[in-house]
Amino acid sequence: MHRAAVIAFLLLVLMSAAAPWLSPHDPSTQYRDFPHAGPGLKFPLGTDEYGRDHLSRLLHAGRWSLLAGALATLLSLSAGTLLGLAAAGGGKAVETVILWFADLSLSLPWLYLLFAVRGLLPLSMAPETAFLAILSLVGLLGWAVPARLVRAAALGVLTQDYVLAARGFGASRAYILLRHVLPALGPVLLPQVFVLMPQYVLAESTLSFLGLGLGEPTPTWGTMLASMRENLPSGVAPEMLAPAVLIIVLTLSSDILAGKRFRSS
Repeated sequence: MHRAAVIAFLLLVLMSAAAPWLSPHDPSTQYRDFPHAGPGLKFPLGTDEYGRDHLSRLLHAGRWSLLAGALATLLSLSAGTLLGLAAAGGGKAVETVILWFADLSLSLPWLYLLFAVRGLLPLSMAPETAFLAILSLVGLLGWAVPARLVRAAALGVLTQDYVLAARGFGASRAYILLRHVLPALGPVLLPQVFVLMPQYVLAESTLSFLGLGLGEPTPTWGTMLASMRENLPSGVAPEMLAPAVLIIVLTLSSDILAGKRFRSS
């Protein structure tokens, strides 16, 4: 099971990265004579209402969706690690303030906050820039859980004999946190990559489905699923659910890998 999860996860990443070479067609090219074409030799997954190749758009969409997930994960883990270390080594007052803000962050209705932020962004801003700005906010809003985990792990490391010895030799608090504590957090941070990334890919899909993500013609898994709303009256072909299948595969494989890392650590 673990090996299958690794293969599935790597295949998703590699297929998305190699989309320009694997795609049979340009994802934005409209074949107006073939709207809603079924799967065949020319279009392996059929076409959408504009005659655009589903497979080509699916592969290119993975690049944006996985990039969004990776960016938000990086921001979330970076902010969570810094604040978690500060909470563990900054004294009781700093710890209390950070944990209070963590509780506040976990209670915020982030979806309404994103609506408000999108409304404040200028209409002249490029869709890609607005999309990355919103995903950055999503990533920063997710700092609370990683910060709590880092704090708990860091408190354990700070009680180790080698850390106490370094403190006895006069090492500064910042030196101890960066030199001794941070390198020991790998077993905590790595599983969080597999926990957070599918969550942020789902967040991208939700935002795009609600019209807050990238707009046409740039494909993401979320925008491709959003197009189903316009096709519901005439029926949804099975191949249109391919983005949802890939999101499920990403979520399941990441969940297995995260569980494996937690058990091995």
